[in-house]
Amino acid sequence: MSAAEGRARVDIIDTSTADPVSSGRKRADVIDVASQAISASRPRRAAIAASAVCAIALVVTGCTSTDGDNAPTPSASSAPSSPVESAKFDPCTDIPQSVLSAEGLENRGPDNSQNESTTWTGCGYQVSGGYDVRIVTTNLTLDQIKTKFPDSYREQNFGGRRAAFYTLFPSLGAASCVVNVEMASGTLEFDLANQKSRPKTGQLDSCSLLTNLVQQTVAAIPPGA
Repeated sequence: MSAAEGRARVDIIDTSTADPVSSGRKRADVIDVASQAISASRPRRAAIAASAVCAIALVVTGCTSTDGDNAPTPSASSAPSSPVESAKFDPCTDIPQSVLSAEGLENRGPDNSQNESTTWTGCGYQVSGGYDVRIVTTNLTLDQIKTKFPDSYREQNFGGRRAAFYTLFPSLGAASCVVNVEMASGTLEFDLANQKSRPKTGQLDSCSLLTNLVQQTVAAIPPGA
């Protein structure tokens, strides 16, 4: 979103370490993830240790038995299988053009931010003469958001995915609407601003506009993403 529109996004975790959003918007403090970080290291599993020992033995003598003068038979090895890449959704490229055209949205370019433990990656969009919306993937979860915004947090289902509306910018009142949709590695965040001065959409309900956009976008998210 443009800085001229006056929207301030305050860093969710720690404003002292947050990088500025390219559009000038700052986040309200959502979750102190740092205080919830688990510092204890994971215990080493016995199976991993056993595999490591066997791997060393294979190099030195081979994990096979010998009988008399018979030479050790090398174990057959198979080529490692390629890892299966998980499904992903890029808010800058994966929103169908049919959705953008129906809404009259133009991609305004990357709108990314990050701090010590949280990232937001995506793009800003704008309707000419109407609302603008920031659509980004983030590692913030719905549970974290609910903890920070229990009073305004309101769950809703979109296309079989959990989602939640909440008040991120109280000072903007009805001009602002924010919803996060659950994904495999966090959430997809939609942050819409619809000032009354916008001639095309300013008199329309911000959350109704956003609900329509979210419904269309979620339908394009691949299973597993």
